[in-house]
Amino acid sequence: MFVVVRLGWCTTSVNGGLQGQVAVFVSHGTRDEVLPIDRCSRRIVPQLERAGYEVRYQEFEGSHTVPERVAREALEWFTL
Repeated sequence: MFVVVRLGWCTTSVNGGLQGQVAVFVSHGTRDEVLPIDRCSRRIVPQLERAGYEVRYQEFEGSHTVPERVAREALEWFTL
């Protein structure tokens, strides 16, 4: 599982919650045996989306690694 967080601007509201533009890039290998995808990303990503975060989710065929193309996509996304 590979996660990158981009903060456009972020403030704390009166009730203590975050406000602003917080976006999250998540990628995960379908054959990850260290952090199994069904117990990690496939649960975490929907929770982030329900919480109102902008999420880009990328599954890839592979194990507990970050393929070069996924790292490149994350970097491009981060610099938007």
